[in-house]
Amino acid sequence: MRLLTPALLSAGLVLFLTALPARSSAAVDEELEELMYSLKRHLKGAAQALQDPSMEAEALDHIAQLQAAAHAAKVLEPSNLDEIPEGERAQHVRSYRRDMAEVLGVLVDMEIDVLEGRREEAAGKLADPLYKLREAAHEKYQD
Repeated sequence: MRLLTPALLSAGLVLFLTALPARSSAAVDEELEELMYSLKRHLKGAAQALQDPSMEAEALDHIAQLQAAAHAAKVLEPSNLDEIPEGERAQHVRSYRRDMAEVLGVLVDMEIDVLEGRREEAAGKLADPLYKLREAAHEKYQD
């Protein structure tokens, strides 16, 4: 039996991807809203867990959930994209992705802090820079 060639695999992937239904703007907005709610919920959970040294596993779980939500959200479009002039939209999306990548970087730093026994430093990152980044992003990207 012959192995599938890269060209055949590529053609199959193209056919598969073109068969997927396009996601509506409303569906993307709903997905983004769910991810932002997850971020909010796990920020609160991480803040509570980081107060108690015996809750390290819970803190790490909340941080992992924050990372997953931030990673998923960074590839979506900001909810106010329709309000941005057409010629500025690509830069607006790029700026949004960059800001979400910054959030993800802080979350990775928080995980390292917890793993290295610096729970207070991890908790400190919630107020600055995470909450500050969140407030700035809400002003810049919410409709």
